[in-house]
Amino acid sequence: MIAIYCRTSLDANENKVSRKIQLDEVLKTLKNQGITEPYEVFEEIASAKDIKHRPVLRSVLENIQGSKYTQFWSMSLDRISRKLVDLLYIFEVCKENNVLVNTVKEPLDQQNLMMRDLQIQMIGAVREYQRETIGEYLEIANKVKSEKGLWLNGSAPYGYSYSKGKVTVVKSEAKVVKKIFELYIAGMGYQKIASYLNESGIQYRKQKSFERYHIRNILKNEKYVGKIVNRFGEFNGQHEAIISDHMFNKAKKIRETKRNTYRKKIDYLGLTCICPHCGRRLSQVQKNENRYYYCSSEQLTNAHERYYVNATSLENKVKNALLDWIGQKDRLAKMKHDYRQKFVEFDSRNKNKLRYLESQKEAIYTKYYQDKVTVEELALTIEKLDKEIVSIEHNENLKQMELSSSQEVLRELAENIQNYFSENDWVNLVDKVELTTEKEVSEIYAHGIPLLDKSNSQFILSSKI
Repeated sequence: MIAIYCRTSLDANENKVSRKIQLDEVLKTLKNQGITEPYEVFEEIASAKDIKHRPVLRSVLENIQGSKYTQFWSMSLDRISRKLVDLLYIFEVCKENNVLVNTVKEPLDQQNLMMRDLQIQMIGAVREYQRETIGEYLEIANKVKSEKGLWLNGSAPYGYSYSKGKVTVVKSEAKVVKKIFELYIAGMGYQKIASYLNESGIQYRKQKSFERYHIRNILKNEKYVGKIVNRFGEFNGQHEAIISDHMFNKAKKIRETKRNTYRKKIDYLGLTCICPHCGRRLSQVQKNENRYYYCSSEQLTNAHERYYVNATSLENKVKNALLDWIGQKDRLAKMKHDYRQKFVEFDSRNKNKLRYLESQKEAIYTKYYQDKVTVEELALTIEKLDKEIVSIEHNENLKQMELSSSQEVLRELAENIQNYFSENDWVNLVDKVELTTEKEVSEIYAHGIPLLDKSNSQFILSSKI
C-alpha cells in the first residue's frame, strides 16, 4: 500500500500548487515507473513550518509505524516539510519501518542510504532557507509597492473601496469624510462629531453608529490626502485624494494643539513619577493652594496605603539633583566609558557562549555520522542549540542598539544640557522619577539613562518630601 501526501499552505507567502495537481503528478510518475500497488491519498491544508499542527501528516506517520504502508510519496519534499529537522525525523521513521520515501521533483537514491540522507539534508536545508527568505522578499516587494503608491492590503478606510488591486472613492462616504474635517476645523470634538452624524441618520459601515475613535482615525489618516504612509516612509499614492492638503494640515495642527494643551493642564512632572507601592504612574491633584502627586490605585482598589507627595517640593528636589549632576566633573565621559566597558564585557561573554554552542553542534554531528545518536536525537539537539544561538545573537543586537542609543543620548546631553535650564525646559529632560515608600527620590531617568550614581552618596536625595 502506498501513502500519497498532498499539502497546500495557509501561508500567503508560499507558492500554492493545488492538491489535485500534486496528486495527478504523483499518479503520473507511479504509472511511468510501472508501480501498480493500491494507494491512499492524504490531503491537508497547513503551513510547512512544523509538524506539530499537522494532524493528517501525523496520522500518516502513525500508520507507517503500524506497518500499513510500503511507500510514502509526495510531489516534492517541501510538500512534506520545509524544516530540515522535521524532514530528518520523518525519513528516520520511514527508514525504521522499511518504507521508501520518494517525490516527483527530487528522485532520491534508494540504493545508497548514506547518499540519500545527504540529498535530504541538502535539499531540506535549501527549502528551509527559502522559507526564511520568502519573508525578506515579501518585505522588499512591499517596499516597492509603497514607493509606487500602491496599498499593501485590501483594507480600505471609510470613503474608499478596494477591489482586485483597484482603489476607488465611495462618493457618499467621501462627502461624510469632508463633513467630518469641516466640523472639526469649525471647533467640534470627536464625540460631538460622532453624535451629530448619528443624530443626522448617517451610519458608519455595516450599519454601525459612528464612534469617537472612528472620527479620530479618519482625521489622522493620510490616505485621504492621497498619501501612503507606512514603515517604509511617506509616498504619493495612486488613489484619488478626498481631502486637500490644506484642510488635512489644518485639522492636524488643531489636534496637536489640543493634545499639547491637554498635557499642560494635566501635570508638571506627575505623569513621569512612579508609585513605589504598585508601579503606577502618579496623577496630580490641586488642594487649596498646593499641588500633589498621588497614586489613584489606592482609591480604586484599596491596594495599598495612601500615597501623596507635595508637587512643588518634589520638583525642586529633582531640579536641584539635576543641577548637582551637571556640576560633576567629567560626568558624561565617565558614563560613556562605563557603558562601553559593560558592552565589551557582555560581548566577550556572548562570543565565548557562541563558540561553545558551535562546538556542541560539531560534536553532535560527529556522533550522528558515527551512528552514536539517532536522527531524532540529532534533530532535537540541533534545534535546541540553534535556538540558544539565535537568542544570544538577538540579545547581542539589542545590547548594541542600546549602547548606540545611550551614546547618542549622552552626546546630546553633553551638547545641550545647559539649555534645558532656561525657564522650565528642564522638565523635558526627565523621562521618569522613581520614589521610595518614604517619599524620597531614588532614581531619575533622562532620555532612558539613569543619572543618580547610588555608589556615590552626593548624588542621592535622601531628604524626605
